[in-house]
Amino acid sequence: MNIAMIFPGQGAQSVGMDRGLCDDEKSAYVKKELGEQFFTLLAEGPEDVLKKTRWSQLAIFLVSASLVDRLKETCFPSVVAGLSLGEYTALYAASCLSFEETFQLIKQRASLMEAACEENPGSMSAVIGMDPEEIARIIAPCEDVSIANYNTPLQTVLAGSFSGLKDAQALLSAQGAKTIPLSVEGAFHSPFMEKAREGLIAYIDGLSFQKPACRLFMNVPGQEVSSASLIKEYLIDQVTSPVRWTKIIQSLKKEIHTWIEVGPGKKLSAMNGKMGVLRTYSVQEESQIGEVLEKVYVQ
Repeated sequence: MNIAMIFPGQGAQSVGMDRGLCDDEKSAYVKKELGEQFFTLLAEGPEDVLKKTRWSQLAIFLVSASLVDRLKETCFPSVVAGLSLGEYTALYAASCLSFEETFQLIKQRASLMEAACEENPGSMSAVIGMDPEEIARIIAPCEDVSIANYNTPLQTVLAGSFSGLKDAQALLSAQGAKTIPLSVEGAFHSPFMEKAREGLIAYIDGLSFQKPACRLFMNVPGQEVSSASLIKEYLIDQVTSPVRWTKIIQSLKKEIHTWIEVGPGKKLSAMNGKMGVLRTYSVQEESQIGEVLEKVYVQ
C-alpha cells in the first residue's frame, strides 16, 4: 500500500502539545539539552513564548518525530514530505539524519531565523481566492514583497516588509482577493532571511546525509529528491525560497490514496481537502495511532 506521511511546519504549535509525545528516549535527550522548563512550556505555555521561532520549531519536530517512530513500527511510508520546518521531520522519517542530528540542525536553523527576524523585520499574509500567477502580477509594483508559500491553488502566502505587505493587501483587495495577516515573527521564505541562509551553509555542509529510505519530496523544487548533495542544497535554499507545496501534493495525489498528517494540528489535512485529496488522516497524539491505522488498513 502506498502511504504518504506529511509533516506540519511552524504555526502548528499549541499549548498542551506535550500530549503528542510518546514516552521514549527522544524526550530524555531533549530534556538534557533544553531542561525541564521546555516541557513545562509545551504543557502550560505561555503561548506567546511557545510561538517564538526558537521554541516552536523544536517543539513541533519533537512531537512529530516521536509520533512517526511509533507509526513506523507497523506502517512504513512510501513517500514523505513536510511543509517548511516539516521538511526536517520528513528527512528524519526517511532516515537521512538521526534524531540528534536533526534536532541540532533545527536548533541552529531556528536560532539563525530568529536573529534574521530581529535584524530585518517583516511579516507574512495569506491571500485567499486568487490564482498565484495573478497575485504575482498584481504585487509586482510593491517593494520588498514576494510569494513565500504556494499552499493550495487558491491559498498563497506573501512575505515582506510591513509597508510592502500593506501596499500588496490594498492592491489585492481591490481585485477581490481576501488577505489575512499572519501572526508570525518575520518574513520567512523570502530574501529577508538571507543572513539565516548564509549561516546554515557551513553547518549543513558538515553533515552526512544518508540516502532516503523512502521517496522524499522537497519544498524548493516541489519534487522528489534523492541525492545527498541536492538535499543539502535545497535545505539551504529553502530558508529564502518559496515553498511549492501545491506542486508536491498535486504531483502525488494520482498515485497516493492514503495520507497521514503526523504532528500537531490539522492544517495540512485541510489543505489536502482543498486540493481534492480526501483520504487524509491526522495523528496528533499517540492515542490516535491505533484508530488511524485501523482505518488505513481496513477501509
